[in-house]
Amino acid sequence: MSEGREKATVLKLADGIRFAAGPDHWSTPPLTVPLGSWIALVPEVSEPAVDPSGPLAWILATMREPVRGTVELFGDNVYQLGMNARQRLRANIGFVHGYGGLLSGLSVRENIALPVSVHRRLK
Repeated sequence: MSEGREKATVLKLADGIRFAAGPDHWSTPPLTVPLGSWIALVPEVSEPAVDPSGPLAWILATMREPVRGTVELFGDNVYQLGMNARQRLRANIGFVHGYGGLLSGLSVRENIALPVSVHRRLK
């Protein structure tokens, strides 16, 4: 995270985010998510083979670069950061796959917070 910057915005998608999955391509409208907000990616398609929420989730989790556009987390342009800085940035976000992987003994909120708590202990 950049020192001295206002961190009132958690996520900002700009410059026409465009991403692909196989032969299909999608674009997103501009989006700004203020601090303290939660977002969910819910597909509007009935065929999982063409579900764009998966590739977009990977982009938002800083694990896959978009074809075009800017992704900012906490004021930093994610894909202009080096790998170490991107890893430190990931310590501040939670990510839950829609196809499982939750720990049954934890609530959804606790599952989402788990990576953040683990990363903070590793710092």
